[in-house]
Amino acid sequence: MAYVSAPCLILPNMQNQDQDQDHKTSTGGSVMNLSQKKLYESKNRLKGLVDDAWCVGSSEGFLVSLDQDGEPLLVDPFSSTRIKLPSFPSIIGQSHFFKEMSKIFISKAVMLCDSVHFTRYCRFSIVIIYGSQDKLVFCQSLNKIWIELPGAERSYCDIIFSRGTLFALSNNGSVEGWDFSGKKPVKFFDIDPCAEICGEEIRNFPEDEYTVRLYLVESLGELLLVKRFIEDFVNPDGEVLKRDDNVKVEVSKDSYSLDFPYRTKHFSLYKLDMEYRVGREKVLWRKIESLNDQVLFLGRNESASVSAQAFPQCEANSIYFTDDGCNEMYENDLYGGHDVGVFSVQDRSITPLIPYKMIYPPPFWVVPTLRN
Repeated sequence: MAYVSAPCLILPNMQNQDQDQDHKTSTGGSVMNLSQKKLYESKNRLKGLVDDAWCVGSSEGFLVSLDQDGEPLLVDPFSSTRIKLPSFPSIIGQSHFFKEMSKIFISKAVMLCDSVHFTRYCRFSIVIIYGSQDKLVFCQSLNKIWIELPGAERSYCDIIFSRGTLFALSNNGSVEGWDFSGKKPVKFFDIDPCAEICGEEIRNFPEDEYTVRLYLVESLGELLLVKRFIEDFVNPDGEVLKRDDNVKVEVSKDSYSLDFPYRTKHFSLYKLDMEYRVGREKVLWRKIESLNDQVLFLGRNESASVSAQAFPQCEANSIYFTDDGCNEMYENDLYGGHDVGVFSVQDRSITPLIPYKMIYPPPFWVVPTLRN
C-alpha cells in the first residue's frame, strides 16, 4: 500500500501557475506541510503526475488519475508504482470530446484493496461516479472491465469504502450499501433517512444564494453527512455579494485580486441515527455540533476522518477542504482550484491554506489509512 505518513495536500508547482497553459512545462508539484502550512517542491517524484494528469480520486494513499489521453491510472504519488486501469469505451465513450470532458464526467473515484501491502498483483476494486447523471460503475483487478454497479439506480454525490462495504450517498440524503467481499458486489443496504430541520441553517444560507454539496464520511464507526455551503459570488475579502445588488464581477488574467464567483462559507454536520423511529420505521440524520478529536478531509478525495491525536499537525474538530467545483473550473479558465482551507467547527471560522488564485490542476488530499 502507498506509504503516506500524514495527510498532505498535493498541488502543482505554484511558480508555474502564472504561465499560460500553452507555455507550462512539467515541473513536478508541491506538497504542503500542514503543521507549518508551507509548500515544498517535489520535482522528481511528482513530475508528470500533477502537471500532465488530472486527479479524479484519492483513496488508500493512491491517486486515480487521467493521463493526457483520458486513460485512467492508479498511481502511488510518492513512488514509481503506476497501474493502468481499463479504458472507458464500453460505458462512457472514447473520443476527443470525452478526453476533454472526462475531467468533469468523473467526479470521484475510490478504491478497496484486500492486502496490507499493495503490489500490482493484489486484488482491488475501484468505483467511480461518472456522467451527467452521476451514475456508478466499478472495475476489479481480476476482470479488467468497467461494469455498471447492480442496483445503483439513483444519482450519487459521494461514495466511500468502509470495512469491505461501498456506501453511496444520493443528493436527497439516502444511503445505499454494497458488500464487496465476494467475487461480485451485492447490494444489501438501502435507507432514506429524514433530516433534522435546522432553522438557523435555513435562515443563514438560503437556497437561492448558496450552492450545497453533500459528503459522506465514516468516523469512529458512524456515518456522517456533511453539508458544504458555497456562496456563488464573493469579493476578495470573502464578503458575500448579494445577487440583487447587480454587482458585475470583473476578472482579469493579469490580476488575481478579483471577485471569485464562488467560495466556501460554512459546513454543517449530521450523524446517522439508526435508532430513531417515528410512525413507520425511519432513520434520522441528526445534527451534531462537534467532531471532538476528529479531523475531516473533503474534496475529490475519498472523504476521510482521522484523529488529531494520531496526526497532531492537524487541528482537531476541523474540516480540511479542497476545491471540487469541477463544472465551474471547466466553464471558465480564469478561476478554479482556489477554494482550499480549514473550517473550525467550534468557532465556524475558515482559514485559507493557499492564496486565493487560480490553481490548475486543482489541489487534492492524500490521506493515510490504517494500512499505511
